[in-house]
This record gives sequence, structure tokens and C-alpha cells, in this order.
Amino acid sequence: MQLPFASMLRLGFVLALLCFSPALLAQTNPATGTISGRVTLGGKPAQGVTVLALPANNSGQRASAQAKTDAVGQYRLTGLPAGSFKIYAAAREYVSTGEDGRSVMLNAGEQLEGQDLTLERGGVITGRVTDAAGRPLIEEYIKLFRLNASGVKTPYNQLYANTFKTDDRGIYRVYGLAAGRYLVAVGQDEGAGAVRYNYGKGRAYKLTYHHDMAATADEAQPKAIEVGYGSETSEVDIKLGASLRGHAITVRVIEAETRRPLPDLHVGYGSIRPQPFGDISRVNSDAVVTDSQGEKRFEGVLPGRYAAFIHNWNDGKDSEYYAEPQPFEVSEGVATRLEIVARRGLQVSGKVMVEGVTDAALLARAKRLQLYLTRQGKVALRSPYGNSGTLASDFSFRVSGIEPGSYSLSIGNSYESRGFEFVRVEHNGAVLGRVFEVNVPLSGVRVVLTYGSARILGQIQLTGAVLPANARVSVAAYPSGSPNSTRWSTDADAQGRFALEYLTADTYELRVSVYVPITQIVPNSPPPVSTVRLIASTKQTITVGNTGDTPVTLTLDLSAQGRRQ
Repeated sequence: MQLPFASMLRLGFVLALLCFSPALLAQTNPATGTISGRVTLGGKPAQGVTVLALPANNSGQRASAQAKTDAVGQYRLTGLPAGSFKIYAAAREYVSTGEDGRSVMLNAGEQLEGQDLTLERGGVITGRVTDAAGRPLIEEYIKLFRLNASGVKTPYNQLYANTFKTDDRGIYRVYGLAAGRYLVAVGQDEGAGAVRYNYGKGRAYKLTYHHDMAATADEAQPKAIEVGYGSETSEVDIKLGASLRGHAITVRVIEAETRRPLPDLHVGYGSIRPQPFGDISRVNSDAVVTDSQGEKRFEGVLPGRYAAFIHNWNDGKDSEYYAEPQPFEVSEGVATRLEIVARRGLQVSGKVMVEGVTDAALLARAKRLQLYLTRQGKVALRSPYGNSGTLASDFSFRVSGIEPGSYSLSIGNSYESRGFEFVRVEHNGAVLGRVFEVNVPLSGVRVVLTYGSARILGQIQLTGAVLPANARVSVAAYPSGSPNSTRWSTDADAQGRFALEYLTADTYELRVSVYVPITQIVPNSPPPVSTVRLIASTKQTITVGNTGDTPVTLTLDLSAQGRRQ
């Protein structure tokens, strides 16, 4: 069966290229395999193109292998363990036609051939950005939105798309675009609740789209730009209105008990998302430290609703305090001073133990894990940075600056944490729940982890109908103790094969779902909404041991679309 491939963040792909290390190719299982194929550009061999293999569904991870194409466009990725991968061609000015990478599943020692990639030269949009007086604007970031067939607008997250900005003439040139219809804009959306950076300029502009220059201000509507492979559309100019002037705010941090100023504490501020969220959506500033008077001045803050907070995730003094984020609003002509009252928090300390693991390389990875304590329950405003702690060489840890309350414990969700699984928390001989109270300092805490070294290798057989061309087949494993949540999911490849990795011994319910994207028109709510429709599903229970591969075949009947089996 022929499956399309789900979109994933291309920034993870960039990180994978930058972070590739041959040392990662060392495998405990010597039965490594290869993936090979051909890359073509405009129907001709593409020489010298870098091809990457990334672990599937794990954007931001390092590449498992990479290779350059030869004179006839052939590539060969070697030293790969069994598992699921995404195959990408890294070519900034080119784009894949019809697919965002290629999803493949590799068996132990398999030589998988014919994994071809097709590239085309991406389209180009260029133009000039000026202010209300016609002066060129320098280093203004270009925002792209892509329109689907129903006119739904979504931010365009293609590789490198967020790096384009105007030069000293106010001219921009966005390239490497996939074929389609786009809107081009510059500036900040005041009502979106997202971060409104001013990039240190002290001013910014209201979000303004390119439109038909013949239209009056009242009639001006965003003008869609048609982009084809290898095409170039010029004179996509944008004239901005009056700038939004940034303002200065001063944040002062004092200690609750003594009322004395606290120097050398990291502080920041972020936008408050509109209801029903009401939390701090993102950070508008890098973490900076208070001066000898416990103060920090932020320049060029644009009008909007924000909250200031202290960072309590650094080692040392920063991690000893906690404070409620302080909301504030910036408006024209109003100077803002606000005070954050910090209190010394509680500590949780102890050791981490990884059950059943003796491999030195895995234990070395475990020492690079981070522990996170996440506050539970409803909080008026929550700092974007929680409480965390790193592991010492003897696996000891200390998390401090904790506000009294209920917390859940988790391990870092990063490349280093793959395969490690939380088991339980122990204190004074008692097993604490996943959520536990921290109302006094807790020492001697024992955090028990395990490492999942088992896999499910599956094959999906479709019967009853032809799979729609734009369908996605996903597989998720739900462990017996978590029937409503899972950490293990993947997409099937073009042959219906999949691998679910890093599993611990348990009984799992495998759930297979076939989705197709659709556009929903929601009454009284513009614009249309992109979503998916489930057309078929099935499930099967399977028991997995501590190690090794467990094969499974699942049959899915497509004849009764929309019916869940």
C-alpha cells in the first residue's frame, strides 16, 4: 500500500544535521542494516546532496546516519539499527515533491533499497518593505502563511522559513518554497496572544500583509501569491503603518522575610495568553540577572499583557527561591515598575536508581538525565520554568526552590531520555504516588527508573478497500497501567510496517488508526479549521517481555469506513 508521510517540524531536521555524530552509530546489536536509494532533481540525478536518517517521530534528535549522493544521485546510509526512520534530503534551496521525508522501517541487518527521494528547486518570493514614509526597513522578519484548497491559513514552517529578513535596502528574498498559495506579512499580531518580540529595536509594527496596491486602505485585503517549483515572484512589497513604540519596565525582586533586594537572580517576562488559557505562553526575553539593588530594566517592551517571573531552574542561588509571576500591562505613555516577592523554597533530594541496567554506556546516558517537578492543580499564573535538578556522578540529585504543594515527577523529555522510564518514587520505605505532596523538605528520596530494551515489530494488512492517497496510518501502544495515555507511537511506512521501540515488559493495547485530513467549517467562527477524520481503526492486545522483538500482524478492514473495530 502507498502511504503519504505526515509533516514534522523541519527545525528538528536542522538540529539533526548539526548534531550528527559518528559516535552515535555504535550499536550494541551488531546486526545493523542499510538504507539506500536515489535522489533526483527535476528528473536528473542530484549529486552531492546530504541525506539523513532520523529516528521516526523524534524531531530534534541527532541523525542516526548521513551520506552524500554520488554522481548518479545514489546514497547509502549504513550502520543503522533496526527501527523506524525518516529519510530526508538536506538541500536548502530545494524541496521534496509531495512528501516531507520518507518514512521507512528497517529490520535487523536488512539491506533496504529503492528509497528514492524527488526534489525540485523551490519557489521564490521577493519584495521590499518600507515604513509609512517610504523608507526601507532593515532586518524586519518575513512571515509566511500557506493557504490550502479551502483557504485555511496556517503559518509556513518549512525549513529555514523563519530566518528570512530584509537587508539594508529593505529587500527580502524568500526561497526554497514548496508549490502552493502564500500570504506574506511583516510585523506583530497584537491580538494573537503570542510573543511580540521587538528584537531590541525599541519599536515594532502591526502585522501587515502584502495586498493589491491599487486598493484603498479600507478595501485592502491580503493578496495570495501563487508559487510553483522553480518560479520567482517579485515586487511583493509591503508598506507598514506607524510603528508601535516600545516602553521600559523595571522589575525589582525582594526577599519576603527581610524585604531586602535580591541581586544576581535571573528574571524574565512573557506574554499572557488570552482566556481560556490565561497562562504565560512564551518568553519575551532571555534570562538576565538583577543588579545590586535587585532590579532589572527591560527596554522596548511593546503594548500588551505580560507577567514577570524569576527563573528557579539554575544551579546555585537562583534555584533557592520561588515567586508568583506578577502580571502587568504596557500601554502608551505609562511607565511600569513592578515588584516580585521571592520566598525561599523547599528541597527534594536523594538518588536515582536504574533497575536492571549494567551497561556502562546506558548508565553514562542516565547521568545526563534531568528530573522535573511539575506543580499540580489550578494556579492563577504559572512560571514557564518549573523546578528541575541534574544528576551528580553518583546519581544523587537536589531540586530546590519548591513552593509547597502537590507535584508530579518526570524525567527529561530529550534525546538522552529515550528508553528510560519512570517506575516509582520511594521515601522512608514508603512508595509515593506519581503525584505527591511537598510541604516539608524531603531528603533520602529514591527515584527508580528502568530502561526499555524491547520492541514490537508490526505489519498492518489492509483489506476491503483502497487506502486514500492522503491517508495517514498511525500506531500507538498503551501500557496496562496507562490506558488513556501513551509515550509510544509511530506511523506505518509505505509497506505497512512499523516498529515501537524502548518498551518495558508489560501488556500493551495496540491501537491502529487511519486518518485523512479535512477542512471543517465551524458555524460563527472564521476561518475554516484544518482537522482530521478517522476512517478506520482496530486494536489488539500483546504482551512484551523485558528484551527482544515481539512480532505482530494487525488486519484492518477499510470497507466500513468510519467504523471502529
